[in-house]
Amino acid sequence: MPRIILINIIFESEYLLYQTEKLIKKSNNLYYTAIEINNKAKHYSNESGIEIFRLKPIVRAIIELAHQV
Repeated sequence: MPRIILINIIFESEYLLYQTEKLIKKSNNLYYTAIEINNKAKHYSNESGIEIFRLKPIVRAIIELAHQV
């Protein structure tokens, strides 16, 4: 699956809520989904790339996981 590069994109709160709902509806196990989001957010917080300066790690993790579903 291609990597999503999020440069200079400001997501509205409605879009984030939509993506979160989409992720929750598609998941079989909410605990596993929460752990997966947490692990991705930790990974993103340790990166020091240009593409992450706009989004917080937790928001980026939710959006990317929702796109993978």
